[in-house]
Amino acid sequence: MNALQFAQVAKDHFEAIAPKNILHGWEKYVATDGENCLIVRSDYRPKPGEIVFHCIIRNGLPSVELYRTGKQEPAAA
Repeated sequence: MNALQFAQVAKDHFEAIAPKNILHGWEKYVATDGENCLIVRSDYRPKPGEIVFHCIIRNGLPSVELYRTGKQEPAAA
């Protein structure tokens, strides 16, 4: 799964929980492993395989941007 697919999962989750009457300024940080999502604080350190996105509603439209990725474990030689 690539970052765009992770972003879509996070955006879908954000849209599902966002109030329908907010047109501007509502924001959350969403951590995802590609299947599960969790609202986290901005200082959350993702585990390997997780990505955190900053999700916000601007002009009535939800958007997501990559905020932080979990470090991958180096492959054992």
